[in-house]
Amino acid sequence: MQKAAHLGSSSLMREGVSISLLNIFSRAVSFVASAFAAQCVGASNFGVSGIIITWAMQVSLLFHGGLDPIVSREIAQHPAQSRNLLAAVARFRLSIALLLALLWVIITRLLVSAEQWAVWQLGAVLLLCNALNLVYLFQGLGKLRTLNLITAISSLLTALIYSTFSPQMPLGSDLVVFVGLNVLSTAATWVVASTIIAPSHSPKLHTHRVFQLLGTSWKYWLVAVAQFFYTNFQLLILSTAVPEQAIGAYRSALIIAGALDIVFSSFYNLLLPRFVEWHAAGEAVFNRERRNMLWLFVAIGIVPTGALILSSSIIYDVFFGAEFAGGSFPLVFLACAKFINFIGQIYAYTLIVNKQDTAVMTGCLTGSLASIMLSLLLVRAYGTLAAAASTLLGEAIITALYLWFSLPKNTHRWSRVAR
Repeated sequence: MQKAAHLGSSSLMREGVSISLLNIFSRAVSFVASAFAAQCVGASNFGVSGIIITWAMQVSLLFHGGLDPIVSREIAQHPAQSRNLLAAVARFRLSIALLLALLWVIITRLLVSAEQWAVWQLGAVLLLCNALNLVYLFQGLGKLRTLNLITAISSLLTALIYSTFSPQMPLGSDLVVFVGLNVLSTAATWVVASTIIAPSHSPKLHTHRVFQLLGTSWKYWLVAVAQFFYTNFQLLILSTAVPEQAIGAYRSALIIAGALDIVFSSFYNLLLPRFVEWHAAGEAVFNRERRNMLWLFVAIGIVPTGALILSSSIIYDVFFGAEFAGGSFPLVFLACAKFINFIGQIYAYTLIVNKQDTAVMTGCLTGSLASIMLSLLLVRAYGTLAAAASTLLGEAIITALYLWFSLPKNTHRWSRVAR
């Protein structure tokens, strides 16, 4: 009872619950509208939009650089450098994104049919939005509540626009709304960021500082690529083996399972600045608070995950209809994968704070390789079930390795390897 009372009164619990409630409300409205929009555009068109978004995410990995966790850690430890770090990272990513956007326009002109080419150009806009994403800044400064408020407003606006859709909407209708609101929310984050960062009196950090950070962040770059492959890349694997309707159904399962992140990310994204503070207070304090986080995360994660699994068939009957029914069983695997990933974030941030960057890379690459190999072997025989099961396997392996690497007997050894 005392442990439960302590966890319930913690600042992380209060902040996480407030963010979760805000996001649950906005995303619930957005989910209903998105399901309606999916029916209006049809499973095939919905699948095409998913492929465009997935390719845009994949191309965005080229300028990701693995910088987010490294820069967030730097900002949490040295807030006075926030403005300079933001400028350096933004210049680096945007310069590459502009070139990639141009290549996107040229390549899609050559490879995509004339009927779909205009819709595919929305992917180039997504590249620029991804380059200007500021999650690392808000996370490092402990201002994620502000960022989530912007995201919630964007979701509500998306829902309002989707609610105006009618049957047999043309290809890309849903994507136009998604990209347009992405542009607006990105602009809003930059406006807000200019008000929360204090003026810097430190020497300016030029772009070469980014290349210094890349000396460490390349490991997280590989992690980002691996995470993409064992989750979103499943859509591209499926596109070689199953009809577009099945891809649309699987994408619907990804969206529904992603609803768990409304709650989960509200908590695990708050860990970094707290872990930095606890780590500075000493090993005993850090270990005690981390155990508290484990109990809290298990308690938070079980209820929504179990509820989603038990109601999966009802969700599809009510919101999607028979055309998307194939997503019901994969959803069970994907929900379990989300829960395991949620618990694994405790140990992932432990490794980040301990600067066990090589351990993070090793764990993620191992799990991702196993996931992709299983998917490639089984997806032609078992379709979307194989893709979902391989995602669950990948998350289980990664979390198990992160836990093992974060044990005291392994901490110093992997820290030396990182250096």
